[in-house]
Amino acid sequence: MITIVVDDALREQGIQAAANAYNKANPDQWVSAEQYMQTVVNSAALSYGTQYKVGIISSGEYVLRFTPAENDAITVAATTDPLIDGLLTRVKESAEVVLYSDEVQQGVGYLVMQGLIAAERAAQILAYDVAVDPAEPVEPEPEPEPVPEEPVVDPEEPIVEEPVVEPDPNNA
Repeated sequence: MITIVVDDALREQGIQAAANAYNKANPDQWVSAEQYMQTVVNSAALSYGTQYKVGIISSGEYVLRFTPAENDAITVAATTDPLIDGLLTRVKESAEVVLYSDEVQQGVGYLVMQGLIAAERAAQILAYDVAVDPAEPVEPEPEPEPVPEEPVVDPEEPIVEEPVVEPDPNNA
């Protein structure tokens, strides 16, 4: 579970204003500001989950989640059980497996019911997780020290050099 804290009045009131606008447009579906934000966050998370293919792996990766012994038992069972044969055929014909789909969830559940895999293995086979990026935030580069500006010389103006006065050795 992820908890979101809105800690300033502008954002909090902005959320309330958005919920009010939603409620005016949908009077039969009144929502609180919290419910509105939950819907917004859920929608964004679903969009990103779909965009980044969370819970979707290649069929080859899916097959490799089963141990060799489990694969052998399933392959043998497929010769006599049309449901298991159908599951294997779908995996072989598909480029990807959607781990959270009803079909995959029920298929793995059926393998558990048939005693071909253990229930705890089913949870491992169906698991998916997005790792937290371990990269540390990059600190911005410090601002360079200000460099004093060179005096601007007007090219039209003649440069007058001050004469160098040598000290008189007799007045020393």
